Amino acid sequence: MRLAPILVVLLLCAAALPADAQPSSKKAPRTLTRSVDTVVLLGAALGKAKGAHISQLRVYALHSGFLRPITFQIDERDQTGTFCWTGGAKDRRRVDFDRGKMDGNDELVVLARDLGDRALPIHIAMVVGAMGFQEVEITDPITKGKAWLYVFTFPPQIVPGRTAEDFTELRIKRHKNGEETYYWFGETFMYNNDRSRQNAVRATFLGMGPSMTRDFRGTPNLLDSTQVRAVVSFMWITLVRQSNDITVDIGGVIDGPLRVIAENQLAVRLALGYWVKAPNSYLILWRNKMSMPTNANCPVNLDESDDSSYTLCVDLHKDNHKGFKFFNSHNKTPVVIDGKTSAAEKRLDMAYPDWNCVYSKNGGMLSKFVVPDFLRKKKRSKLVYIDDANYTRHEDEEGLEFQKGAFGYQGFHMDMRGLKKGVYPGDYVVWYLPPGFKPGQEQAYLDEYRKPLTGKSTKIAR
Repeated sequence: MRLAPILVVLLLCAAALPADAQPSSKKAPRTLTRSVDTVVLLGAALGKAKGAHISQLRVYALHSGFLRPITFQIDERDQTGTFCWTGGAKDRRRVDFDRGKMDGNDELVVLARDLGDRALPIHIAMVVGAMGFQEVEITDPITKGKAWLYVFTFPPQIVPGRTAEDFTELRIKRHKNGEETYYWFGETFMYNNDRSRQNAVRATFLGMGPSMTRDFRGTPNLLDSTQVRAVVSFMWITLVRQSNDITVDIGGVIDGPLRVIAENQLAVRLALGYWVKAPNSYLILWRNKMSMPTNANCPVNLDESDDSSYTLCVDLHKDNHKGFKFFNSHNKTPVVIDGKTSAAEKRLDMAYPDWNCVYSKNGGMLSKFVVPDFLRKKKRSKLVYIDDANYTRHEDEEGLEFQKGAFGYQGFHMDMRGLKKGVYPGDYVVWYLPPGFKPGQEQAYLDEYRKPLTGKSTKIAR
């Protein structure tokens, strides 16, 4: 009896796999519905792909019956957990002890929207030249939806090329006076620090554009600036430090297609020889957001009775704020941002928010300032919100503001009275929302942070 050619191929492919690693013959389509997420997997979750040289790895996903290469990034960490910087300050660059092999604390980065169906043996056989592979199953912890990716290992002589997509980029312009402008590019946005060059991560320009654009000339600036104000009281001294007092330099950098990781070297001088610094802190730029995981070092015990606080806010551009609205975790009905304080804005719940959102038909920003629970729950920790074109404050005179007035000026005020000396972890995340965003869609972005997709290697490997 003659077997159909396709059946012969299936049998041969199955025979090539270990007995305990046979793929299911049943169709297993992708049921994962999440698409805004960027997925980060530790090398420990990659099964037999672990131990291979990173240069020999390629990542595939099954779409329309074919395994196709997808965009991926692998970032190495050394034995201490420190990223192996490939760019940035030369004295910060380092090489992992295993000289480029995939180990347990290295990180594989892919996009959830690129993940696919589960492959059958015939699909595996279509990837020509591979000498091994590992199936990885991705699961949504909320809905239990699933999708799959495949990490293939190739001989050094025949490693296929990679996809040309590059969603993130950092460009640095060095000026004659020694100052530097940092341009942070995502998939559809760019922000820079050009009006505050001593702080590499402070945004004084935000432009939104078509997917993968790198030319934002003529694009309207949506921001006046991001603004920080810290009040610190200790040893009968009260100090105020603001955005223009804060120095942030960039140390080591990894600039990949799916994220830019930059070493955040923050320094704020207090008094009496005390400095606030941020050890092991980063700015991470993703295709649709930025995050700033930070370890803030408080060098002294802060007074309980006097004011100590930290305020982090965003002010929209006075000429380009039109059409924007604001809502947040405690105020689900959007209010209009127009430079005039409306009755609805006066009624806003000012409790410390889980998140804030400003948006228009052209896009927007969803922000989340993550601080230790005991600080978030303090009575004086609260929402900051001002919408008044005629509003003035002493910060304007000190160079914190670039434009007069407050246009949807919104953010987070954290009460730090009585804070003890120590290191406190936190994070500031801003998603850059695409055109057409509507209230309710923020949940998909927040889930990425609260309930990240998980991945594990299956027994399907060779």
